[in-house]
Formats: sequence, C-alpha cells, structure tokens
Amino acid sequence: MSKHNSQQNGLWARRAALGAHAQRSGRASRNWTFERLEEHQLLAADAFAEPLLGEQWYLLNTGQQVGNPDFQEIYAVAGEDINVAPAWNMGYSGAGVIVAVVDTGVQTNHPDLAANIDPLFQFNFQDLNPDTSPDPQTGNTHGTAVAGIIAAEANGVGTTGVAYDAQIVPVIRNAAAFGTPDDGLSYIPVFKLWQEGIDVFNH
Repeated sequence: MSKHNSQQNGLWARRAALGAHAQRSGRASRNWTFERLEEHQLLAADAFAEPLLGEQWYLLNTGQQVGNPDFQEIYAVAGEDINVAPAWNMGYSGAGVIVAVVDTGVQTNHPDLAANIDPLFQFNFQDLNPDTSPDPQTGNTHGTAVAGIIAAEANGVGTTGVAYDAQIVPVIRNAAAFGTPDDGLSYIPVFKLWQEGIDVFNH
C-alpha cells in the first residue's frame, strides 16, 4: 500500500470516528423548527443554548439589533442570513470535514474551539514549528475569530460556528514573504497539506 493510500485510509477512519461521535452526542441531529412570522422573520423555536447566538444575525436573522445603541440604533433585515438553519435541521454539522485556517494563528485552547482543533496537521510555517498560537505582542485575534465563525462548538458557550462539528487545522504561513516576489511561493508548503487530507482552505 502506498504512503498516500495509507494516509487516505487513516483519514477516512478518522472521519468515520468523528461522525460516529457526533451521532452519539446527538449534535448532528439537532431539531430546528421554525415559525414564519407575518414579517417573514424566521424564529428558531428549538435553538442551541448558545449565549451569543442571538447576536449572530448572519446565521439567524430575526431583525435583531445589530448596531451599538450608544451610537446609532441599527436593526438587521429579518431573513437576510446565510440560511444555514435548515441545513442544521437536516443533520449537516460539518462532522468529518477538515478545514485549514491559514491566518494569524488560532487560540487552540479557546473554550469554544478546543474540542474542534485538529492537532495532526497544524503548523507554523513562519517559525517552522507546530505552535500556531497568535502572537501575543501583536494581539492579532483575526485567525481565532475566523475559526470561530467556521466551527465554534455548539456547546452552550459563546457562539456557534456554521459547521459546528468540523475540525479546524490552524496554519500560519510565512508572513515575512508578504509583498515580496516570494509571496506566492510561501503558499506552496501550505497547499501541500491538501495532499494530507485537508478538505477546505480558508485564507
């Protein structure tokens, strides 16, 4: 058996285990029901117990306030969201999907992300080590925020991700090459991860 086939078999076995875990925990079969209001608002009647879900208008837009009332009262337009709830209702949760977040690093011990971090492929191509934590000196949390939008857990803490059962692979590319002739080349080792089983790249 070739190395590539062996890796693929291992990947599918891991995906099957992830899917089985999601089924056992009931997370992949959440039941979402909706009432269509006269104003065409969608109201989740059986939603996740996520404290900040009501503020995630891009997931469930019920016309909630989205602006800072201290400055200006701004309200969303009900129904204008990514329409993900029906997919959740059908059992789609991202289980078994591996997403590489090529960014500034991800806080891998974040309580809303920790269980969805895949440590197998995470890598820092700038410092050439597996430490993908954000640089504390810059305070750049962009990568963590992106990871949360994609796959924050549906665990009753904070927010929920679009694919709340997907696995996140944090990747830091060599930012020193940004804006130089080697900028494009800095992506080569990143995209080689695709051969190892990454399904989706976000960068």
